[in-house]
Amino acid sequence: MPVLAAIKSFGKNETREITVKLKKGTYEIGCRLPCHYEAGMRGTITVI
Repeated sequence: MPVLAAIKSFGKNETREITVKLKKGTYEIGCRLPCHYEAGMRGTITVI
């Protein structure tokens, strides 16, 4: 699956913000750190 956007890693109690223009559809999001995605750090976003 292609990566449409990414942010740099951040620490505990820190936040990051990203703006991405997406077409209608369902997109998968997830953490790219080793083993995090496989451990369940993922979800979906639906653009209507």
